[in-house]
Amino acid sequence: MIRWREAVWKPKTRKGSRAMKIGERLVTGHVMKREPGGWVRLSVSQCETKNAVTWTARIPPLELGAVVRRKLDTIKRGKPQRLHWTDETARKAIIVSLKDQKG
Repeated sequence: MIRWREAVWKPKTRKGSRAMKIGERLVTGHVMKREPGGWVRLSVSQCETKNAVTWTARIPPLELGAVVRRKLDTIKRGKPQRLHWTDETARKAIIVSLKDQKG
């Protein structure tokens, strides 16, 4: 489980229009898979939105349970935090078993 912030940008309405940051999301998700090319698949478990001062329309949060794909660099920019498991010993056991599988 990780939590990070990501920018929300206004959808482009015409070619050549400038990108405009309209707010941000605080997303909590379960890492499902790391993919080639620096991509990560996550299952959303919580999402909060915050509008920029200049934007008044509601920013829709990501749906709970939705699977999203984000670039690892995007997540790193959002100051990610690893959330602790309720049972950290189980996490350690899983990590050890994964390392054993890889050899």
